[in-house]
Amino acid sequence: MSDSQNSQSEYSAKYEPVVEHVYNPNECKYCWSTPAKKITFSQQWVGSGYDNLFTFLFDRLIGWPEIRSSEGPYCRSCATATFRDMVDGTCKTGWWGLIAFVSNIAVLLGNFLSWRQIQQLTEPHRNPREAYPDFVRPLAPGDNLVSRGGIWLGIAVILLVTVVLVLLFSVV
Repeated sequence: MSDSQNSQSEYSAKYEPVVEHVYNPNECKYCWSTPAKKITFSQQWVGSGYDNLFTFLFDRLIGWPEIRSSEGPYCRSCATATFRDMVDGTCKTGWWGLIAFVSNIAVLLGNFLSWRQIQQLTEPHRNPREAYPDFVRPLAPGDNLVSRGGIWLGIAVILLVTVVLVLLFSVV
């Protein structure tokens, strides 16, 4: 590279005007950073509103789950924050019912598999030549799962069910 080309590239890097950001589908859906990967996180809960006693009993005893999903390209930071929120919510509200107990395990496994894919990405970064609004930045990951109450509630529920099943089958 000649000196004139080198000085021209240095000049353009310093003084080229900043352009407005144009969304790229390969960027994180929250902060517009790259690299990003398209994955889905899910959260499960049982029953949200009850019209009558039958609806309440059906939702709580049978436990037909409702699942909310968040799909899109995520950078590593935003995926970690979303993963932690979804898993914490699922561990708090997803166990209560026969069907929900089993499907909750599948939802949690799916979230952990998605999170594993994201861990392969490097730290998020953005194009320095583009202007971004102040509110668009990577999500803060928040507390880890061990510091949140949901994971401990989930472990307690699994242990309680295991103890009850062991006691039932040891008596028979």
